[in-house]
Amino acid sequence: VDLNLRRALMYWQYFSQFYRQRPSFDEVPDVSLDEVAGIGPAKAEAVEIIECLTSPVRFVSVGARCPRGLLLTGPPGNGKTMLAR
Repeated sequence: VDLNLRRALMYWQYFSQFYRQRPSFDEVPDVSLDEVAGIGPAKAEAVEIIECLTSPVRFVSVGARCPRGLLLTGPPGNGKTMLAR
């Protein structure tokens, strides 16, 4: 029983360090949307989401809700990371 308790404590200490880490948004990415090329529809959607987050009053007045996130999918090398930055 003591071994199982010790093992559970060890797992808790290991995994709790990931839970406590918070992302830092201090760094401003040096990539603009003008540098992202080749993914027009995704870029247009990202620009619309950015507009909704910067001025939500305009979108709420027509009955829209701002999204909470953006899911980028696709094969490697099509600019998902560049668009996320």
